[in-house]
Amino acid sequence: MAKAACPQDILAVVRDSLNELDHIHVSMAFNRLGKMAKSRDSTPRHLKEDEAFKGLLRLVRNCAKHGTSGSQAVADTTHGIARLQEAGRLDTTHGSVKDTLAALETAAGRMARAR
Repeated sequence: MAKAACPQDILAVVRDSLNELDHIHVSMAFNRLGKMAKSRDSTPRHLKEDEAFKGLLRLVRNCAKHGTSGSQAVADTTHGIARLQEAGRLDTTHGSVKDTLAALETAAGRMARAR
């Protein structure tokens, strides 16, 4: 994933390895997608329709729900989603994205209370 040249490369890795990814891989994917979001011919316009992206959102929610994400992973994932939204590549009011952000918020709150 670190060598991906475009968002489609990241999504291909996710698609091929979805069941093997942990919170670090997931946050890396969102971080990289966010960094590439403003590039021309970048992230697919209908990102929320992509099956690999849907899988990433599910993984984020599961990691947040089960407390397996560290604070850095939560921050990187949230920042990646924000960058995708800012670039017009992702609608954060869409059901699964909104649910994912809510799960990240809950995880961040749980981590803050634990400190």
